[in-house]
Amino acid sequence: MASPTDLFGADQNIVTALNQLGQTFARIYGTQRSQSLSNTAGTLIVSGPGRLVKVSVTSASGSTVGTIYDSSAASSLLNPVATINFAVGVQEFGVPFVNGLVIVLPATITAIVVY
Repeated sequence: MASPTDLFGADQNIVTALNQLGQTFARIYGTQRSQSLSNTAGTLIVSGPGRLVKVSVTSASGSTVGTIYDSSAASSLLNPVATINFAVGVQEFGVPFVNGLVIVLPATITAIVVY
């Protein structure tokens, strides 16, 4: 027969597994969002690792695209991970990043980033 200590350990393992599953689910669908952004030469959205989930373009005109970089500084635009189209709507990505997210948008696009 299992001792109370063994049963407690099993319960802890179940709770740990459920917590990890919840965190994975949250990373897939995004837990944070940026403020509404436009006309930015380089704005740091978040530092550290995570996942770029989607971008909601709330207004757009013209033909210039925006870009999101895997970077921890707005001045370092070396690792592009996504291009933001100049059409209103939601763009799905699901791209992991390591350093952080920096967004560059033309004056013709307003967008919200979900990560």
